[in-house]
Amino acid sequence: MEDANGIALAYIYFEDDPTRRGLVKRLSAEDAKCVAQTIARQLTKAVALGESHSAEGAP
Repeated sequence: MEDANGIALAYIYFEDDPTRRGLVKRLSAEDAKCVAQTIARQLTKAVALGESHSAEGAP
């Protein structure tokens, strides 16, 4: 998951094969999409409220 500037915000891994998913302990594609949407929603709310924090020294 990247922001508008292409900076990675999160890596969300999923597995389509149910048998393999249990072995590698990954989310289903649907669950991974839900997690990504939740992250995006929360970040959008934070930016709208002016809570965005940039890294020290970043322009």
